[in-house]
Amino acid sequence: MNIQEAIKEAVEQKRGIAREPWKAVSMWAIPTNTNLCMILLSKDEIASSCWEPNADDLTANDWFVYG
Repeated sequence: MNIQEAIKEAVEQKRGIAREPWKAVSMWAIPTNTNLCMILLSKDEIASSCWEPNADDLTANDWFVYG
């Protein structure tokens, strides 16, 4: 699914989103409506507290709900 579809579903389920390539490193993003944009997490730590997707992320169709 695309990022917009994944975010809508994740917000409803109170979960995060991830891309297929992120599975190998157990990484996912928590979408927010705050100045933090999205919180990027790995299995061990907060990877970024203000992550913004790049063009490849915005046009990808490999997003899924995660977490």
